Amino acid sequence: MTFKPGDPRINRAGRPRGFAGVARMIAEATGDGRELVDWALRVWRDPDNVHTHSERAAAHDWLSSRYLGRPLQQSEILALARVEHVGLPAGWSGLDPTSKRAFLDDLERRRVIDVGQPALAAASTDDDA
Repeated sequence: MTFKPGDPRINRAGRPRGFAGVARMIAEATGDGRELVDWALRVWRDPDNVHTHSERAAAHDWLSSRYLGRPLQQSEILALARVEHVGLPAGWSGLDPTSKRAFLDDLERRRVIDVGQPALAAASTDDDA
């Protein structure tokens, strides 16, 4: 699915529209979340020894993520690039500005890679075939 700038389906806030109303209802019903924290603390501390280890671990994770934040997620990104060193043509200093601009424009055209393509496809060229 492709999104274009200004597409109304894009929600840059990250939460579904209308979620603020749900969050507000939960806050009002739980004393601004205090009851949720109290419940999670009771499960985690388990004074009556009635909760399973996994329930206590889940309560601990919930409390920790709210207090400390969630741990960073590591992602591995694989990208291939073909680097070509191009020196200046002989007699560069003696070239007229139009010829210099044409040379630099040609380099720029060869440098651009379509970001929409996968890295492997973008890294391959006609002379690779």
